[in-house]
Amino acid sequence: MNSPAFAARPLTLGDLLDWTVRIYRMRFSKLVLTTAIFLVPIGLISGIINGQTMTGYLNIFLAAIQNPSVFPEEQFMNTMGNRQDALASLSCLLMPLSLVATGMASLALTYQAIGTLRNQDATVMDGIKVAWQRFWSWLGMTLMMGLAFIGLVIAIAILFGIGAFVLAMIFGGLLSSIGNIPTGDGVAAGIGAFCAIICVYGLIIIAFFGPLAYFNGRWAAAIPGIVDQRWGAVESLQESWTLTRNHAWRATGFMLLVYLFYGVIYVAIMALGFGLSAAVVNTSSLASVIVFAVISAILPLLWQPIQMAAQVMLYHDLRIRNESYDLEMQISQLEAEVVPDD
Repeated sequence: MNSPAFAARPLTLGDLLDWTVRIYRMRFSKLVLTTAIFLVPIGLISGIINGQTMTGYLNIFLAAIQNPSVFPEEQFMNTMGNRQDALASLSCLLMPLSLVATGMASLALTYQAIGTLRNQDATVMDGIKVAWQRFWSWLGMTLMMGLAFIGLVIAIAILFGIGAFVLAMIFGGLLSSIGNIPTGDGVAAGIGAFCAIICVYGLIIIAFFGPLAYFNGRWAAAIPGIVDQRWGAVESLQESWTLTRNHAWRATGFMLLVYLFYGVIYVAIMALGFGLSAAVVNTSSLASVIVFAVISAILPLLWQPIQMAAQVMLYHDLRIRNESYDLEMQISQLEAEVVPDD
């Protein structure tokens, strides 16, 4: 296998991103094939379901714009509601399949990425075998993470609701006070109060998503550890938390950068998809559905390998910083280069 040896030293965030892209390029065909085996069928099915729904929405909107009398408001809302209910039902049926496919793909991709760093060749089938062996640990870990995130969201939502109520009371009091201020000063005070409220709401939003991002960063090393060290479900979360103990904000920041990168890709591709769908929906509803199906199949091919490569890079960097793992890797690389004499 022709691939440069991994730089066995603590890496900067830029180096981590650079090596993430390197892994994607070095194992491109195997990573894409692995992703395609599990996620493209799910993506196509999901795309067809969502495509039919979104195409229906586009047809309804276009008909309502062109001839409002055809769709009175009540009929319009009923039609939209029925489509939303159908979409929710189909999504619930697809969710278990999507969970299994995502788990198998994530584990197999992680195995391929780890092999790349260690200059070890592995077939797609090797990755699938390891994924199946470690699937139940991954599933347990995922369910526990999900429960933790749900509990965190509920707690934050309660605090968010209390904060919003308090802000509404304060804003109402400010408006009453501004009414008693002379006109010129009242306008300035009103603008200042509005800016202050916007800033406070922004801080509340950050406070809402910040803890979720933090926990996601602290547990980012769990999946690589499940594959590399055969951690169990509970052990993977505990060990990942330990690895990131002194590097929590670094891990969180790195994962935020990775998801920001995905957000740019997602918005660009979805904007292209909606544009193409809107262009062909009047000609053929089937063509519009196909556009959504293709996009839903392409997105995992672009994102899933990058996400798992990023988590593997973070995992290795954390082990180097905490466990002198760089020495172990250098010894392994030297041993791999030694050719026994005949």
